[in-house]
Parts: sequence; structure tokens; C-alpha cells
Amino acid sequence: MEKDELIIRSIKIIDIAYISAIYATIVISISVLLDKFIGPIDEHVELEKSIWRVILESWLYIGLVAISAYIVRNLVEKIPFPLDGYGGFIHSKVKELGGGPIYGFLLFFYARNLRKKIEILINRVTNQKSIYN
Repeated sequence: MEKDELIIRSIKIIDIAYISAIYATIVISISVLLDKFIGPIDEHVELEKSIWRVILESWLYIGLVAISAYIVRNLVEKIPFPLDGYGGFIHSKVKELGGGPIYGFLLFFYARNLRKKIEILINRVTNQKSIYN
């Protein structure tokens, strides 16, 4: 491996860590805000709603997630990388800027109310007992 290639690969690894840290910070913040916006999910209240209302609310919640993913991806792409251009490295070509997998994993991991609502919906559709009782 040539010295230039080693430099570019090293910078790419640093860039991936940089992008992931930015995504993590933003997504954890958005997860907390979405949970506060939606409020706590009470299974007893959810069971009193019609299944179609729970489905619609879940879709709306997921729609908010999708819109926030779009906004965050566009925002992260505009944040400059300090080593862009160094040794011929081009930050805009790093695939991780798209951030879909990182965003999705972190959001579903930290958005507790979304996970709970989806779990309740799945339990209702499949007639399973709740894991929250």
C-alpha cells in the first residue's frame, strides 16, 4: 500500500467516526425531543383506541421520523470536515454521509415511546400479551 493511499484511508476512517459522532449527537437529541413531543405511551390508553387509530398514529410518528431523517441527512452533508482536501481526500464522496443505517438504528434505539407504541401495535395485531405488564 502506498503512502498516499494509507493517508487517504486513515483520513476516511477519521471522517467516518466524525460523521457517526455528528449523527449520534443529532439523533439522540431528536429522539429525546420526539419522545417529549409525543409524550408517554400508556398501554391502557392505547388499548382503548381503535386499532386503526393506533396504526394511523404510528404512521404519523414514523412520518415525523422520516422527515427528521431527511432534514438531518441534508444538515450533516453541509457540515465541513476539517481534513477535507488533505492528501486528495474528498469528504463529499464518503458513503456514510447518507447516514440511513446510522440514523435508523440510533433513532429506534433511543426513541423509547416509538418502540413502545410499535410493540403495543404488534401485540394488538398478533393478539399477544404485552411485555410492559
